[in-house]
Amino acid sequence: NPMVDIAILYTKAALLNSKLDLSFVLYDVLGREVRNLEIEHPQTPINRGNLERGLYFYQVINGNAVLKAGKILME
Repeated sequence: NPMVDIAILYTKAALLNSKLDLSFVLYDVLGREVRNLEIEHPQTPINRGNLERGLYFYQVINGNAVLKAGKILME
């Protein structure tokens, strides 16, 4: 489903309790970083803010390791 105004990133409590340095990083189609959020709670809101419509790529990162990656379509 496309994202309109806000999305919620759900994180397993076990990851949060393991003292990992987790962050959510969002990139535009040119690879420019447009959001970087620390993940500190089981639910992390991701606000669209002033982002244009289109395709974006995300990574969930622990330090320098990518734990998950994917795409988000802004509508």
